[in-house]
Amino acid sequence: MSSGMLRRDISCRFIIIIIIKCAQSLHALKLLRQHGMSEDSLRHVYKAVVLSKLLYASPAWWGSTSAADKQRLEASVRRAIWLGLYTADDPKPSQLAVDMDDNLFANILNSPCFAQISPRQN
Repeated sequence: MSSGMLRRDISCRFIIIIIIKCAQSLHALKLLRQHGMSEDSLRHVYKAVVLSKLLYASPAWWGSTSAADKQRLEASVRRAIWLGLYTADDPKPSQLAVDMDDNLFANILNSPCFAQISPRQN
């Protein structure tokens, strides 16, 4: 098995595990709704728990993720939209991943450590 195939296989399994855990969290949120938690609080918990699980360390893995896996992540978010836990106007996972990437690189470029190792311009 080539390293590319192995990487895709690991990536696919990783995404599936994440989606399963997020589905369990969605079930817990549905139970909280049944017990009277407000819709606004449910949306905040979804963003803090489920969305953060979906995108944890995405700058490290997003670029090597297949289109099919990205569609699985998007489908998970569409389910949350259907349940009223996320709005269609909120950013999609792909946009959030790009934003996180941009934020990571901006932090690296503005880091004092990076300034010490950057080539000096004369």
